[in-house]
Amino acid sequence: MERKYLHWVVPLNLLPIVFVWPAVSIFAFINAINKDGWSLRGELWNFTYISIFGGAFFLFPLLSSARIYRVSYDGDAVYQRGARDFERSITKVMRYEDIYSIVGDPGRGLNFGKPFEFVRIYRKDWDGQELFMLSPNYLHQRELKFLLRFIFQKRPDAFSQEIIDYMNNDRL
Repeated sequence: MERKYLHWVVPLNLLPIVFVWPAVSIFAFINAINKDGWSLRGELWNFTYISIFGGAFFLFPLLSSARIYRVSYDGDAVYQRGARDFERSITKVMRYEDIYSIVGDPGRGLNFGKPFEFVRIYRKDWDGQELFMLSPNYLHQRELKFLLRFIFQKRPDAFSQEIIDYMNNDRL
């Protein structure tokens, strides 16, 4: 089976940053130029507006680091690369026969109507260090549910009831 990648989506908690912050920054920058030109003649407005506009450049590393989160699968295993693992080019591999349990993790953030923030996949003889998590906030729901159903065909005994309910519910 060919390796398939799940598509990434902008989570709801990043939408204000993605759409509102750049618009406000551009407006503030244009307003600063129209008011005083490029000079910083001791007026606080120019400095404030330009620093707000400059802060928008922090948006791009934020989005690119979130974009690094990748999940894929094939007939043998599920693969995950997190944003923190990108620097070391580490892709975690979870073979289907190594899966011990699959549970929902409520997390610490807002779930935006989803029953949990992460789907945790635990390995047999888990060392307590490795975190293999699938995020419904960052992945397309249909693709994530398809992947969970695919894993369910191979390891139905590993699934918690909440994950089975999530897979079978078309509204979540």
